[in-house]
Amino acid sequence: MASAWLLTLPCSAVVGAGAYALANAVHGSAGVIVILIILAVLVAFIYYRSRKTKVDHNNVNAEWSGSVVPAEAEPAAAA
Repeated sequence: MASAWLLTLPCSAVVGAGAYALANAVHGSAGVIVILIILAVLVAFIYYRSRKTKVDHNNVNAEWSGSVVPAEAEPAAAA
């Protein structure tokens, strides 16, 4: 859990600073509206992607055709 906090907290600070910088560059309420539009588009995209492979009561226990084992790595070339 500590490693999750060590990753997400700085990342959220970077996103917040970027949003502040963009809103401040546009000036005033227009900057806030620009950020709102960007976030609404991002939410719509995430929702659209989530509907592509929908999981519901019909397929939640279905067999999965994917693999949980990562593919073997390519051997490194000798230097």
